Formats: sequence, structure tokens, C-alpha cells
Amino acid sequence: MNLVIWILALVVLALWTATAWAVHALLSVDPSWVGDLAPLLDKVPFAGWLDAYLPGWDVVLSGSLSVAQSLLSAAGGIGLWIVWVLWALVAFVIVAGAVLLSVIVMLVRKASSGTGGAGGAGGPGGGFKPGSSPTPTA
Repeated sequence: MNLVIWILALVVLALWTATAWAVHALLSVDPSWVGDLAPLLDKVPFAGWLDAYLPGWDVVLSGSLSVAQSLLSAAGGIGLWIVWVLWALVAFVIVAGAVLLSVIVMLVRKASSGTGGAGGAGGPGGGFKPGSSPTPTA
């Protein structure tokens, strides 16, 4: 059971580490690429159709691009630290949870094996013994 607990903990920790690395990689990218999207707004297919149903969509989208660029540049500075501090906290919780579950398994095993002759069928004094009656006699 401990092996299953630790394998699951390591898999979750690996996935969490990959997620933190991906967010770090995204925040490390220079946000100037967002500015390159503005000229593409003029080349959007069905621009006339969009204008008919969503008037002013191009103004809203170009404003959103400038806001996104400024947010990405601001988040790139402090966001990298936040990502790794958050990674460390969650990694600690994952490992602490695995340790706690391992201790619980150890205590349950110790309690179930320490009952002497009254243990369960798998216990060291319990279960069916050859030559004895399977039903208790009064």
C-alpha cells in the first residue's frame, strides 16, 4: 500500500512540476508578440459579417490586445516568483500528504497485527486452522 501511495504522490508531483514549468515558460516569453497580432486584425476573414453582428469588435479586440500585452509584461516580473513559491507550497503539501498516509497505513497494519490470537483471517493467530471446526462450538 505504501508503494501505491508513493507512486501516486510522485506522479502528482511530476504533473504539478510540469504545470509550474509550463506557466514559468509562458511568463518568461517576451510579451511583444502580442503587438504582432494587431496587423492581423485587418486580415480577419468575414470582417464585414462580424461588423454586422458585433459592431466595434475590432476596436474592442485591439484594446484587449494592448491590455493583454501590458498585463503579460507586468506578470512576467513578479509572476515567476509567485509560480515557484506556489510550486514549493503545493509540493510540500503533496509530500506531507504521502507521509501522513504512509504513517496511517503503518499504524493500521500495526494495530491489526498486534491483536494476538484474535486477529482476522490473515492475522497471525486467526483464521481457520486445519483439524478444527470451521464453526465455533459452545
